[in-house]
Amino acid sequence: MKRELTLDELLADPLVLTVMRADRVHPEKVGRQLRRIGDRLNNTADGKAVPCWMAAKSLGEACTW
Repeated sequence: MKRELTLDELLADPLVLTVMRADRVHPEKVGRQLRRIGDRLNNTADGKAVPCWMAAKSLGEACTW
């Protein structure tokens, strides 16, 4: 079974970099944005990521970001 690439591996892949360059997308900026989004997600027990507000145990529980 093949494992998924990490974000760093994906953003260092030559093919991905070529496409990003052609589209005038900056890998560092995309990496920062994706990490920021990832920080807002909580991983559940079954390994699925959900927004922190959905994982709140009680109404009004704040996200910690």
